[in-house]
Amino acid sequence: MAASLYLNQTPPNPWWLSPALSVVKVGLTNLDGGTPLLDVVPSATVSQHARGEAGNDGTTDATDVHVQLWAHVFATAASPSLWLASLGGIAGVSIPAGTGATIEDGQEQPFDEPWDAGSGLTTAELGPLLNDDGQLHCCMFGNVYSPTDGQVVTDPTTLQPATNRHHAQRNMTISPLNTPAVLNFMLFAGNPDPEREQDARLEVAEITPRKLPNWQLAELDRLGPWIRRTRRTPDGGLPGIEFVIDGKPQPVRTARRPLRDLAIAVDDAGEGRAVKLELGVEEARRLHICAELPDQEFVLRMFDVTQFAGDRQVGGVRVMALAVPEELLKKRVKRG
Repeated sequence: MAASLYLNQTPPNPWWLSPALSVVKVGLTNLDGGTPLLDVVPSATVSQHARGEAGNDGTTDATDVHVQLWAHVFATAASPSLWLASLGGIAGVSIPAGTGATIEDGQEQPFDEPWDAGSGLTTAELGPLLNDDGQLHCCMFGNVYSPTDGQVVTDPTTLQPATNRHHAQRNMTISPLNTPAVLNFMLFAGNPDPEREQDARLEVAEITPRKLPNWQLAELDRLGPWIRRTRRTPDGGLPGIEFVIDGKPQPVRTARRPLRDLAIAVDDAGEGRAVKLELGVEEARRLHICAELPDQEFVLRMFDVTQFAGDRQVGGVRVMALAVPEELLKKRVKRG
């Protein structure tokens, strides 16, 4: 078999959330791969790129490979005026611009294009397209091709991301630069059966803590010099733990309202509160706990991810997320 290029090696579910397309950020607090940010000014330490992750599962190297990328405003039908100029409009961008790259057989590699204020992804340029909250829903599209595999696409409305593995689509939300923090915690789902494949189901749920066991108090105490265990119950806070800011104690609180957009995203399996997937023998699959966090400081949230095989629970984890003022994170973390 010759070279065989793909953006989606297997059809993702759902197909409009392809993990092959993402936004990569450096030096920014929002690292969510599905949230392009407006007004990012590139520098030596700050950057934002649109990325297409292409692969080759053939038996020979693929040469002169290009990835094309487009972005279109979320709409009922494609319109020439709604292809975003920051990714080349209806013509899109071709990466690299000159001679293409080589992808060895059995390898994957990223194709990156700046997608920031320098390319026109700004509040001023998007203007009336933005919602009242300063956001804009859009779809990123991709295509991979070489002289011998796939083909250049001149009309992005002909892309078939649901059925053609050379094509991909990922729905995204463009947000202001000062967007709320995004939780994007990565861990792995594994198959506990060493001999058989497993049909698994993963579920995520937010837990409201009332009292923390000693091991959780110890984990929080290790975060930094600005948090400590205590024998008392701080006013309005969780018992056994408190912040100390300028010598004054502050309570660690629980959230008043649960997160509405909490989800888990699993590679090649989809995204939601519950995700079904197939795990091969000894396979480990990346998953992310995702949510947009409100602007609340000194708030502790907890999440349980549970793995099921049929109706039987076979594993799970608990994750704690603590909202802390950014200046505290610059202080020395406790060791020991």
